[in-house]
Amino acid sequence: MQLPWSAVLANLPDLKADARSAVHMAYERAVGALIEGVIAGRRELVETEERAHAGNATALDRLHAFQSAQQTETAARIEASFMLFDAIANEYSTIDAERRTFVDRLQRVAMPAIRASLPIQDVDKAISDALIARAMYWGAQGQSNIDMPTRERRRPGRPAKFPEELKRQALKIKLDGATNSECAKLLYGTKHPSDQQVRNIPSILRNYRKTSSLKRKNL
Repeated sequence: MQLPWSAVLANLPDLKADARSAVHMAYERAVGALIEGVIAGRRELVETEERAHAGNATALDRLHAFQSAQQTETAARIEASFMLFDAIANEYSTIDAERRTFVDRLQRVAMPAIRASLPIQDVDKAISDALIARAMYWGAQGQSNIDMPTRERRRPGRPAKFPEELKRQALKIKLDGATNSECAKLLYGTKHPSDQQVRNIPSILRNYRKTSSLKRKNL
């Protein structure tokens, strides 16, 4: 099954039609290898979970299977990135005769194109950003008041106050496609936000957005 053209790859500068076609074919192969690698990694995990439910696998077996699945998925992401990178580099190697120009092109054009076109999320950065925001939240609470926002003692009708960094992270993930519920989990620090907390998100982020530079999409 053919994939639609990536808008980023279809508009790589200075490449002719045949070169862009070669890059697109590499893109299709890379996506296929990525999907197959992720499936392979999770298959072992699922099989271990089935054995665990049957009483034939220990908690340590589950942990090892999970770690193995993560390693397999990481290897698949790297392999897919290399496949597409090599294809782009090969086409530009015939255009940029000077080595410094060639390397600069790879850094300025190839690397951002790969990040933008392949369905690979930087989960480590997302987790890091979320933990930073979490630390900001706990720091704002102070050691004498460590209740979560959903249990915070405040006068009726008084809106919750959130650290600027926490609101920035919530707005960022919203602009990246997160739901209001996911934003509420981050802002209120709970796995199960109430319906009212979820309904509060659009107005909270809309007010914060007025002073923010993150303005790519409508909330």
